[in-house]
Amino acid sequence: NESVTVNGVEIVTNYEIERIQMLFGGKPDAETIGMLKGAGWNWSPRNKAWQRMITDATMRSAMKIANA
Repeated sequence: NESVTVNGVEIVTNYEIERIQMLFGGKPDAETIGMLKGAGWNWSPRNKAWQRMITDATMRSAMKIANA
């Protein structure tokens, strides 16, 4: 796995489950949750992370949301 932290948000590329995960260290605000849902991110209770399949578009989306 690889990870990078942007503005306090950890973005993890989890190759084992083929997902990019976003870890906020707590519940994101309503605006951020709206952006996540609108961009196709799903909450995983099992992994306690917002996640999507690994693609270039997913990483761009993660960086955009983390920098918002």
